[in-house]
Amino acid sequence: MSWHPKGDALAIIVPCYKTKKKEKRGGGAAGERYIPVGREDNLEIAFTKHKKRIPITQLKTGEEILHFAWEPTGPRFGVIKGDSNSPDVVFYKIDHENNTINHLFELKKRSAIQLSWNPFGRYLVIAGDMLEFCDVNRALENQKLGKSEDEPVRVKHQSMNTLWWSPCGRYFSTAVVMSNFEDRRFAESTDTGYKIWSFQGDELTGFQISQFHQILWRPQPPSLLSDEDREKIMKNFKEYKNKFHAIDSKIIDEGKSEQEKERKETLRQWKELMSSYAEMRRSIQAWRSARRTGPAKEYEETEETEEDLISAPLKEALTEEQLRAILAGL
Repeated sequence: MSWHPKGDALAIIVPCYKTKKKEKRGGGAAGERYIPVGREDNLEIAFTKHKKRIPITQLKTGEEILHFAWEPTGPRFGVIKGDSNSPDVVFYKIDHENNTINHLFELKKRSAIQLSWNPFGRYLVIAGDMLEFCDVNRALENQKLGKSEDEPVRVKHQSMNTLWWSPCGRYFSTAVVMSNFEDRRFAESTDTGYKIWSFQGDELTGFQISQFHQILWRPQPPSLLSDEDREKIMKNFKEYKNKFHAIDSKIIDEGKSEQEKERKETLRQWKELMSSYAEMRRSIQAWRSARRTGPAKEYEETEETEEDLISAPLKEALTEEQLRAILAGL
């Protein structure tokens, strides 16, 4: 059984089996017994929110439920079901008004042993051989719009055996810890230590510590906001959205690389140099104009063609008789 953190619903996993298998041990009827096989678990949700009578809704999964986890702040929950080697992770949502369980979406064939919800909901870590960071709201939106599944963020922490969310929900820790009763001969393990991740799956830091036994987050102080203030902020969040985006953009700009800052500074110096040369050019032009005398000359490009006439004395033309005489002498 698993209570919702708000206390308005109770989940009960009821194991069921398809059939029974006969097994014999020894001779005679006394050595026979029946073993249930083909486990198919049912999930029953008891709705306890403002109900005089507590209605119970049953969900038939058709497979064995390996793990169950409520979303801390919402009506959703996730289950790991199926074959333990490659189970499916399925998400559902309960409706308190109609006492129903609605299927949302599922992630097929995951390496999953445990589900760990963010303290404020929405974000989830699927823990197994790998750590898969999942944004449930985004995955649900992609399914509604018919988009393909986003590339999952998967990371690995070798030999990890404990995991915790920070109370603020922004960080996630994994650790390899030793038991206090472990033999001292095996106390010098090189794997013990911890890692800190962001809620999106980015590794922020990690330490290997010999004989590491425990890691705990400091509890978050009580909020200074009342419940009415929180409801007001959530209701008018869109009004603050643009303001938050502007602040984030400013932080991103200030945190850019030194190389980009150097490029901007070089470009600024180049523009200043060009501006100083432009002023120098104008001052030289003014200095020359002040020292010119007479009207300003205007120059125009034109094309001119010159022809040279060569004169030569003309000889008298030969008569026909003279030409015949010359030819006869040849």
